[in-house]
This record gives sequence, structure tokens and C-alpha cells, in this order.
Amino acid sequence: MFSQRNNPYCELLQFVQQRYDLFFNKDIMKRILGLDIGVSSVGLAIISEENEERRIENLSVRIIPEDPDFHGKFYSGNTASKNLARTEKRGIRRGYQRFKARRDRLYKVLKDNGLFPDEQLMNLSAIELYGLRAKAVEEQINLKEFGRVLILLNQRRGFLSNRKSISSDENSTEFKERMAQLENELAGKTIGQHLFDELKGSEKIIDVLIRERTYQRASYINEFDRIWDEQKKYYPGLLTGGPQEDNNKGTLYDIIRNRIIYYQRPLKSQKGLVSECEFEKHHKSVTKSSPYFEMFRIWQRINDLKWKTVSGEEHYPNNEQKTKLFKALFYGKIDNGEGVLNDKYKLTVSKIKKVLGYKTKDKIYLNFTELEGSRTYSIIKNALIKAGIDDYEKYLHFNYKEDDEKGGLFELWHITYSIPVEDDIIKTLKKRFGFTSQQISIVL
Repeated sequence: MFSQRNNPYCELLQFVQQRYDLFFNKDIMKRILGLDIGVSSVGLAIISEENEERRIENLSVRIIPEDPDFHGKFYSGNTASKNLARTEKRGIRRGYQRFKARRDRLYKVLKDNGLFPDEQLMNLSAIELYGLRAKAVEEQINLKEFGRVLILLNQRRGFLSNRKSISSDENSTEFKERMAQLENELAGKTIGQHLFDELKGSEKIIDVLIRERTYQRASYINEFDRIWDEQKKYYPGLLTGGPQEDNNKGTLYDIIRNRIIYYQRPLKSQKGLVSECEFEKHHKSVTKSSPYFEMFRIWQRINDLKWKTVSGEEHYPNNEQKTKLFKALFYGKIDNGEGVLNDKYKLTVSKIKKVLGYKTKDKIYLNFTELEGSRTYSIIKNALIKAGIDDYEKYLHFNYKEDDEKGGLFELWHITYSIPVEDDIIKTLKKRFGFTSQQISIVL
């Protein structure tokens, strides 16, 4: 009748059984067991009756020190955890602490570069502040005002998912459907421009600001890039870097955008908890450096790729552009043989534009500032070239549609990845590919 698993009354039942065995295994006489089961306690009484005389043999009570909310969830059949509320509160505290740390770092950078706003700008009304934010997309504002806009952008960063952001198939929940609706309402405008238009047409400003609305992180980044592009025209010496440049490392654009406002802490490694593959029984999930995974990741990014023009029109790559992007990302070159990946095996903004058929000076706002190519293919290819191996391309074939795991890219990767001892790697490469010891030493 009762399940011992997660049952708060299990211990009580054992307690009653002990009392029963203690008092009812005596000489046969009439005994009465009384139980008073409450929400958070159980009372017990044992009365014996002999020769029409009754006496109380035992009185006990057991208090259940449980949270009433936990009880309600547990007995209604819902999943209940005593640590859930504490975990949620700790998550809120961490989020607030990280926001304050980002804000403090932003304040320091703004002060160091003469962008920190004065008290008057910090106390602007809502409609004035959002008007300044909307203006920054299309017109010049002074540096103090620009700093105030950056502080405002830092307050809301949007929703970031590691999956495709907006699609009719995946936005099945009410939350994601609402986000998709908000994104569609922008109609080519930035979030700041859209909110400013609502503020101007609203009688009660509080209704516009307090209303719950969550936008995608990509929409906020797109607005940041458009504002930076516009203001860079007027302050090129100070506002270094930008969304149209390939190498932004160490620039003010990189510091504010990527290291402060939209910085995302990498997840902690959980490689010890690798799960079983849901598609292939008795196999672990594929490793990140596997050619199979790299091919999957590249196609996933290509299918997620989109961009907006200055007019706000949204575009997606067609099949021909997707094929060109895949060749560029996996094999590191385009049709004319030109190498397109940088030294970090990534496709930068200018190269993406070139593959898509745009000119370098054309302004488009991509949802990815760079695309990661196949590190495994590029590293192995460069190693084979450096080792002076003739006809190296015959060792780089890989076709996931066929049984193509022997003698090519996959086997080379698998040997160097899975065999822990270097001497064993050398022996295996000599046996399988016929490489010399000198060539293998360079490859490794």
C-alpha cells in the first residue's frame, strides 16, 4: 500500500510496527491501537482491556518537521525537492553579483576613456533616455551621451540559448512563442527604437517599461553593433574596432562588447559525466574533435546563420551559399583554391561576406561575428604538409554517407586521439599508413 521511496511516513510506519510488536506479542488480551494521523504529525495510543478494565499502556507522538509547501507538492504527485527553493535563491544572488561586477567593469572602462556620463545624464527621464538610445543608431551623439547609452544597454542582455534562437518548430512553449512575437514586432527597428516609439505613443510610461518582455541576445547585440558603427564615423580615434573588422582583439569594441556587456562565462567541464548516445546504443556521445561532430556543428551553424541589411531586411543563405560555406569551413578553402580560415580556424566577417557574394565594404549585420571551421581537418592537413608527405590529400578523404573510416581523415584522427602512449601511436601510424619515424614526429 505504501512505497518506501520518498515517503515521509515510512519511518513512522516502522515506529508503529515496533510498538505493535512490543505490546501485542505479550499474553493474549484485548488491545486497541489508536492512530491520529495529521498533516505534520502522528499520534499513537495503545489501550489494553482485561476483566472489563482498561488502561493506557503507551502514548506517543511523532512530529514531521517538513515544509508544508513540500508536503503539498509531494502528495499532489508533483516533483518536490527540499533544496529547490534554496538553489533558486542562490542562483538569483549569483546573477545579481555578476551584473554588479559587469557594471563596475563597464564604469571603469568608461571613466578611463572619457565616456562616463555626468549626473544630469544619469538622471534622464525614461522617454529622454530611450530617445537618446534610438537617436544613437542614426545620428551623432556626444561621448558622454554614448557612455550613458552603453550603461543602459548593460542593464538588459536578452535571452541566450545554445540552440537555434527563433524558429517555428522549436518555439513551442509559451515563453519562446512570446519572444518570437516580440522579435517580429521589431520590423527592422532596434529594440531601443521600438521602445521609444511605444513610449511616445503611451499615456502611461510605466506600462511600457514594466511590461514583461524578453528579447533574444542577438537582437541586443545587433543594436549595439549598429550604434557602434554609427558613432565610429564621428570618433574613429577613440572607438577602435567594430563589427565590420576581422581582428578586434584588444580594441575598445572588443573590451566593452565581448568582455563586459555580453560576456558569457564558459560552462564548467563535465567530461566525467559523458552520457550514452541516444542514437547509437552502447556508445558514448561523440567527442568534440571528431570529424563527425565537426561536420554536424558546421551544418548547424550554417543553418542558424542569418543577417540584416541597413534597411532592416532579414536574409538567410540559400542552398548554393550553404554548400560554399560548408566547403570553406570544413576544407578551409573556396572553389578557386584560396584559403579562407584564419590562424584560429575561423571564418571572419569579411570572408563570410565574400562567400555569400557581398563586397567587403557592404554593410550587413550577421548574427555571428565569426564561424568556426574544422580544426581537426586543418590541423592534420597542415601537419601532413609540414612532414613532407607526398600526395597528402589521399589521407584526408572523409564521407559520412559511406564506410569511409579506414585510411583517411577519421582513422588519422582516431589514432592520435584515442591512443594514450606515443610509442603506440608511432607503431600504429607506421603500420596503417607507412609513414617514417621522422614524418610521424612532425605530425605529432
